[in-house]
Amino acid sequence: MTLQELIHAIDNLSPDEVAQVKAHIEKRQSSQHTSRSLSSDLEQELANALADAHPVSLQAGTMDVEQLESAMTSIRDGFTQPELDSIADAMEEH
Repeated sequence: MTLQELIHAIDNLSPDEVAQVKAHIEKRQSSQHTSRSLSSDLEQELANALADAHPVSLQAGTMDVEQLESAMTSIRDGFTQPELDSIADAMEEH
């Protein structure tokens, strides 16, 4: 459906249906704003955490995969679903 077709369809809606469309658009815009705000908060939190981090010297072939998986699980468990959604949205923007 093209934008013009959508506009034409909206023009044919009842006032109640137009109100429902408007409410849906406002909810979507609010959700996107919240998502951007969460992303900004997460970026600041990450920057703060990294400010205190010390570089680690890595040697090839020394990674403990089980320890890495455990760490990743702990990190993931530390986020709420909206925060995880915000991270996924941020990765899809580029």
